[in-house]
Amino acid sequence: MVSLGVVLPFLTVMGVLESTFFLAFLTFLLQLGGIIIGTIVTSQKVLEGRRKYRQKRKPPVENDHESKTDWMK
Repeated sequence: MVSLGVVLPFLTVMGVLESTFFLAFLTFLLQLGGIIIGTIVTSQKVLEGRRKYRQKRKPPVENDHESKTDWMK
């Protein structure tokens, strides 16, 4: 999406495509949509990475409730 939003204005400036309001609006929407989708995907990847990191850091859960210092046996 973003690449089309870059290529279409470039072709317009080079004179290959005729500049119209529709083409300008279309390129704007393509750029905006690409940036929004990229931001959403990036934030999802970051959240997924944080979740995996937190799962690795969790200490194992001990099932027994005995004292770790062994003074209350």
